[in-house]
Formats: sequence, C-alpha cells, structure tokens
Amino acid sequence: MEAYMEKTEILKARVSESLQRDFLEICVATGKKPAAQLRALIDDFVAERRNLLEDDVKVHLDQPDTYMHGAYRARVTLPAADNAAFKGVPIAFPLPKLPNRRVHADDGFFVAASNWDGTGSGFDGVLVDGVWQGHIYTNGIDEDANPTPIADVVAALKAAVTERVTFLRRASGLPLAH
Repeated sequence: MEAYMEKTEILKARVSESLQRDFLEICVATGKKPAAQLRALIDDFVAERRNLLEDDVKVHLDQPDTYMHGAYRARVTLPAADNAAFKGVPIAFPLPKLPNRRVHADDGFFVAASNWDGTGSGFDGVLVDGVWQGHIYTNGIDEDANPTPIADVVAALKAAVTERVTFLRRASGLPLAH
C-alpha cells in the first residue's frame, strides 16, 4: 500500500513548450499518464542514488511482473562514505550459498574466485562503483514452500558485503565507517 502523498510544487519545472508537448505526446503514445511517468522517473533516480543518503549497505529487491514467482532482481549499494573511501575500486565479495536459493550476478558484477583452502571454485560478486546487481531464485522448490525465506537471502547478501568492506577498511588502515 502506498503511503499518502500530499501534492507539492517541488516537481514544477520550467521546460520549453515544445519539450512539454513532446513529453505529453510520448506519454499518450506509450499509454502512460504524465504524472505516473514523472513519479516513475523520480523513483528510478532516487533508487539509483539512495546510497548517497544512507550509511549502511542496502539490498533492494524488485520482482518485475514478467518474473516468475520466486525470482527477484537484486541491487546492493554501498554507502557513499565506503564507496568514496575505496575510490570506486571494484570490491569482490562471496555470493551467499543458502539451501534452496540461488544468487546469480549480472554480467559485469562477478569475478572468478577460488577458496583459499583449495576446496572449490566458482564466482564471487563484485561491487562496481559501489553497486552490485543480480538475481535471486528459488532453487528446486516452490517459493511458497521454500524453507529459506527471501529475507534470509537479503540478510546474507548484506552481511557478505558488510564483512568484506569492514575487512578491507581494517586491512587498509581506514577508519570503520559505522
């Protein structure tokens, strides 16, 4: 349920008449209401930059209409202070391995990895400019019967990134951010 939103003038912007006309025509052509399209643009803008406001690793899940039940888009963001401390250097972290769940990184957000003890290999996630993107799936069991709640996967992703960033801060002699 969406929280009550009071109308505001904050989104009033000065644009040329031709740009406004183009916007309205495109909305009509795509079947979108202008106000809904503006809200969607603002939602996307804020979601992509929310880490600038927060001081903790964040995991954002989305389940687009086109996705099967039990499949999620995932986005992990570092707080701005951590990303700035590492100057945008890619940060690898272990992808969680949980029963009946699969965490899969998007192209460009994984790196080949092997266990230090030589017991296995696979892929780690990698934060690129403070962001990781991928998918979470139920694996071999219906989502409604999955014994590993999606909240546990979110917590495991957050913990893996937080642990790696904390380790790198300590190893680099940087102060802990939190």
